[in-house]
Amino acid sequence: MAPSPVNLMVLLDEQGDSINDASFVPAVGSSLTVNPGEWGDLPASYHNGSGAFSFADGHCEIHKWRVASTRLPVRKVAYAGFAAPGSQDIMWVIRHASAPLK
Repeated sequence: MAPSPVNLMVLLDEQGDSINDASFVPAVGSSLTVNPGEWGDLPASYHNGSGAFSFADGHCEIHKWRVASTRLPVRKVAYAGFAAPGSQDIMWVIRHASAPLK
């Protein structure tokens, strides 16, 4: 089921070590039915362990991350993947990042 504009993110803060191109890929091998174990790109946690998102309806929100592996500090090192097995944070981002093609 496609998310409504109020639940469809358009922009987000990306964690500094994860910025490697102009796109954001939520998870490696992601789908709405399978919980992947690795972030494709990592969202930022610059706001007291939370990330900033803007949505297609025009509103913005700060989302608090629940899993410690999502709240990584920027270390100014090369991106090397971010493991997060069973992360409910990955699934939250996937549900707000895409809609199935018709």
